[in-house]
Amino acid sequence: MSQVDLPAVARRRVRLALRSARESKQLTQTDIAKAMDWSLSKVMRIEKGEVNVSPSDLKLLLQHLDVRDPAQVTQLLDDAKLSRQERWSLDPADREHMTPAMVEMFQFEARAATVRYFSGQLFPGPLQTRPYAEAVFTHFPGTLPPATVEARIAARLRRARQLYRDPPLVFRVLLDESALLRPVGSSAIMAEQLDHLVKLLDETHLDIRIVPFKAGPLVGAYYGPFLIHDLAEDTSALLYRETATGDELVHSVAEISQHRESFEAMWSSASDYDESRAMITGQAEVFRGKALAEVELAGAGAGEKV
Repeated sequence: MSQVDLPAVARRRVRLALRSARESKQLTQTDIAKAMDWSLSKVMRIEKGEVNVSPSDLKLLLQHLDVRDPAQVTQLLDDAKLSRQERWSLDPADREHMTPAMVEMFQFEARAATVRYFSGQLFPGPLQTRPYAEAVFTHFPGTLPPATVEARIAARLRRARQLYRDPPLVFRVLLDESALLRPVGSSAIMAEQLDHLVKLLDETHLDIRIVPFKAGPLVGAYYGPFLIHDLAEDTSALLYRETATGDELVHSVAEISQHRESFEAMWSSASDYDESRAMITGQAEVFRGKALAEVELAGAGAGEKV
């Protein structure tokens, strides 16, 4: 099985092939729904990659779309079967706490060769300590059920194991300097989080670059957090974007290229590896000092009350 033969990629090939065949015949999704006696939502979800199409349904749909090439039909049927398997095993009880985009993103990340992650103010999920992640979710827009928060934190901690795998995952992270300075949780939590980043830098193929304030306006601020997953083949790339109210997967070559170009532009303006590492360790010491002072102040206050 090749490096890219995983359910998420197979599902993507099927949905892109179906959409291309439909558009080449100048049919709408409504046309397909009527012809196949399906609901419109089913067609839309198949083309978005949110649900799998069964091999039997796929055979009928390919006939309707006049996709007759034996090799292509065989490939798509094989992909339909593969897409129903899960390489990233997720407890069924936890699935309800994830968005469809998250689940597919997990699939890609499990086989990605390189991940590029940009964030203006927060550290990437797989790099977060549990206390930091818990503090992040206390400020999450809206209210998530406790079970959802726990499931998502557990998924973040599990994703961190990808950094230690063989063959190695190259994880390139771009952060604005504000991510190091803005407290998330207590000073002690921030010190622990920053120490954890240094540990990962020393033990894995993680590469973090900090865009300092002196570099000027941050291009990525117009995007918000995003990840680009590259598999072994250059044509296999996925863009995962987050907003305050949701997340989405983007397969558009143009949009992926645009985000990649912006990432590389910011990367070139960022501090180099050694400077970025020094900024992280230095800020860890700052937060450690603040945490100690807070403990001493709290102790003094308790003594006064006694």
